[in-house]
Amino acid sequence: MNAEALLTEFRARGIRVEPRPDGRLRLTPKDRLTPELIEQARRLKPEILSRLQIDQALAIIGRLRAFILPAGRMPAARAIVALLQPLRPELDAGETLACLQAVENELIAMGGRPDPEIAEAVQMVESVFPGSKLIEIKNNKLQ
Repeated sequence: MNAEALLTEFRARGIRVEPRPDGRLRLTPKDRLTPELIEQARRLKPEILSRLQIDQALAIIGRLRAFILPAGRMPAARAIVALLQPLRPELDAGETLACLQAVENELIAMGGRPDPEIAEAVQMVESVFPGSKLIEIKNNKLQ
């Protein structure tokens, strides 16, 4: 069994898996765990932690795509987000997560926040047009 299959098994059994700051895993509720599942989790812990970090990074990317900022701050935010590379398997998941958390914190410091309406629109566009990229449309005034 690989880490992805084990995480799927945990979800099916209603077991929550949370990374701990000290590099350990927290599995709850304990009464749903079998000795075999515990052993598999120990054996696959590095892969599970990496997968959880990737999941956290993807969640941050989802929030970043729907950020709004006070007037005049959007060019800076776009410049920050444009520097982000897509997640790739060869990248260290922990470093990627730390970078994304830093970007999100910087945008929050600039007065930004995720906008649920934009997030919903992004999700709808992506579900209808998988793999599409949202583009910026500028309002050009005729003079």
